[in-house]
Amino acid sequence: MHQVQQCWVIGLPDKGLLERIRDYWRHSVYADRVHLRVFSQMDTLRHYVGLQTEVQLLIIDPDWRNEVETSLITNDDQGLTIVELDESSGRNQHLPSSGAAYAVTPYQPLSQLFEQLWVLGLSIARISEDPIRAHTSPNDASVWTISSGGGGAGKTTIASHLTHYAQEKGLRVFYWNLDWIHEWGSPPLPTAMSGEARTSEGSFSKLIYWLSRKDPSEAIEPDPYLFPMGSLPVETFDWRIRRNEWNELDGPTITKVLNWLKSIGRYDLIVVDTSPGHALADAAVSNSDQVVWVVTDDCSQIGKSELCWKQWGQDGQGLGASTMSRLQVIINRYMGSMLNSFTRPTTVHAYFPYIPQWKQRHRMDQGYGSEVFQAAFRDWMQAAAPWMHERY
Repeated sequence: MHQVQQCWVIGLPDKGLLERIRDYWRHSVYADRVHLRVFSQMDTLRHYVGLQTEVQLLIIDPDWRNEVETSLITNDDQGLTIVELDESSGRNQHLPSSGAAYAVTPYQPLSQLFEQLWVLGLSIARISEDPIRAHTSPNDASVWTISSGGGGAGKTTIASHLTHYAQEKGLRVFYWNLDWIHEWGSPPLPTAMSGEARTSEGSFSKLIYWLSRKDPSEAIEPDPYLFPMGSLPVETFDWRIRRNEWNELDGPTITKVLNWLKSIGRYDLIVVDTSPGHALADAAVSNSDQVVWVVTDDCSQIGKSELCWKQWGQDGQGLGASTMSRLQVIINRYMGSMLNSFTRPTTVHAYFPYIPQWKQRHRMDQGYGSEVFQAAFRDWMQAAAPWMHERY
């Protein structure tokens, strides 16, 4: 498929905001779709735009508007659209001036800002098909892997909230814990189905056997291998896997299972919960549409996270660049300010508040009662997965 390209030029005196915008672009899906240049000085902006003929969006600070209109805009610039980053603006509001066509607010998640600009660019170019949204088509199961730099960051908490949230939105969800220790406990005893009692023990091993034996074009009846979870109305695999069988699992097997889950048409969202640093996790990450990385304000967690990201770029499989473009970094148990910091430029996509009462709760579903946490989670999901909200 031909890749749709847009050319954006951003001129702002705020160097900090420019750096955050450029860093987000480098690690997002827009890196392959948008040719981006940023300038903090009017003279360099004027020189660059004067040499270019393919700029679709000129995104500027409102204070630069008059100078842009007088020194940059000519009758030859028919394909150039000016967008003001105005804190008082609403979403794609038309401006009365003939020089600036649109205004958007800079004070919003960068994922939302980029989506607004991208959709605006498509509409100006009269392109109806959006290749960025195509990989999360409502007709296909989307795979999200939740991971972290170490134990205790709260990845299973985030995975459970994602599963719960998607299920409430009407999506059919599958949850897969790829850690040897399963924090949610065992699913309930299998129930009778189609007049026959389902035997769960060893079912996952049987599925692996049939996937390795059968031709890919042959359908495998899913019911014998999928079971309801005890805490959520979603499905999962049998957790009772023998240690020696678990040790035999490898990356290609995980890829085969995920492809099978997507092919059976039973799910809209597949949530994989796993720790990093092993072949199973790497395979899940490679096959995911979104990778959610959970971090706490802890120097050890941050250090392990950066080490893992560095190893992704050195594994020889191209995990680094492809994964970072799909990475959503979440700061969990946020206390209002960070005591530690990343040593490399890192975009944080959401901050989830610390909820001390959760320490006294023994059931996972009791955590869904915090309005503060749910509000932060909803804001993140609306930015990270707008397709969930447009689906119904």
